[in-house]
Amino acid sequence: MIVLAFWSIYCKPCVEEISSLIRLQEQLGGDKLEVIGVNADSELGVARIRTFISRFEEFERNGSTIL
Repeated sequence: MIVLAFWSIYCKPCVEEISSLIRLQEQLGGDKLEVIGVNADSELGVARIRTFISRFEEFERNGSTIL
């Protein structure tokens, strides 16, 4: 199963959802689930997005993909 989540730094519900997606990945991860996060803030630049994402180190550690 693939979970495709579109999100924005400025969307509070989107940011709150990240923790839920991390837990879901931990519970079902491996070959059963892949979480792909797609950021909608392209105007901010990759560096700004990566800085924000670094707060969620677990996301990458658990095999999730953030675009």
